[in-house]
Amino acid sequence: AVSGSGVNIKLIEYMDAAIPLVSTSLATRGLPLVAGTDLEIHDDAPAFGAAVLKLLRDPEAARAMSKEGQTHIREILDAELNLDRIAEILSR
Repeated sequence: AVSGSGVNIKLIEYMDAAIPLVSTSLATRGLPLVAGTDLEIHDDAPAFGAAVLKLLRDPEAARAMSKEGQTHIREILDAELNLDRIAEILSR
């Protein structure tokens, strides 16, 4: 995809399932994700392919990154935590 808008729900679902991901910056736009920690983010084909191969060659690192991504996406989208944040902002 070279254009689009909104949150990529597939990305969120894969992260929540702790699936190692390589994505583009377009697909992650709007989410405060950390490249190289939560998932791999690359926009050019050679780097994207190299990142996929890196994860396939190092399953332990892929698992660690996917667990980090899972934890982070669950924090980002935690309804109770977000309601608490909104309540705090509104109380100011």
